[in-house]
Amino acid sequence: MQSANETYLGLDLSTQKLKAVLLNANLENVAHAEVKFDSDLPEFRTTGGVNAGTAKNEYYVQPVMWIKALDMVLDRIVVQGADLSTVVALSGSAQQHGSLYWS
Repeated sequence: MQSANETYLGLDLSTQKLKAVLLNANLENVAHAEVKFDSDLPEFRTTGGVNAGTAKNEYYVQPVMWIKALDMVLDRIVVQGADLSTVVALSGSAQQHGSLYWS
């Protein structure tokens, strides 16, 4: 049975930013926020959300930037008054142009 205070959190990780939207049981927007990598996380020195590699047409991202962006976007949702303890489902999508290799 669906509770009136249940919410649903969606995350979209694109090349340039991380977006989040929180919806209520009626699929109405409760809160939304984004973190733009270039301007909100200048310490990673990205351009267009990426860093240039050493080879031609090679680009990379430090995965810790994505983790920091997640922390920031969730904080921005909470600052808007959202109660993340009501989240009953989480959805995510991510860029299709990236690969992450662990060593």
